[in-house]
Amino acid sequence: MGTWRVLLVDPIVDDRELQAHVLTSAGLDVITPSDNPFKEAITRQPDAVVVDVSPHRQGSREFLQTLKQDPRTAAIPVVVISGYPRTELPPAEGFVGKPCSPDQIVAEVIRVVKDRPIG
Repeated sequence: MGTWRVLLVDPIVDDRELQAHVLTSAGLDVITPSDNPFKEAITRQPDAVVVDVSPHRQGSREFLQTLKQDPRTAAIPVVVISGYPRTELPPAEGFVGKPCSPDQIVAEVIRVVKDRPIG
């Protein structure tokens, strides 16, 4: 199987570093995009994307919509971490409500990757 690659999108550095540590500790390979996470998703084709959607994360909601509307990235499962109710967010394969534990994030990422259709 190999290691699952997860694109981690969170503009707040401290939060991104903590989430990256949690995911790598669980054996996942974390990709942190430079300045264009959508381009990174196209070129790297990760097994999943984790995106934090909240008022302090500018552009995260738009990024999620673009990701799901583009045929090059639409099949990549997304886990949204948010304090917003799931019904107020663009559709995604996974959701973890804030506040949340590291175990909840890891479990949801693994669930959506395992559920991903092959091919």
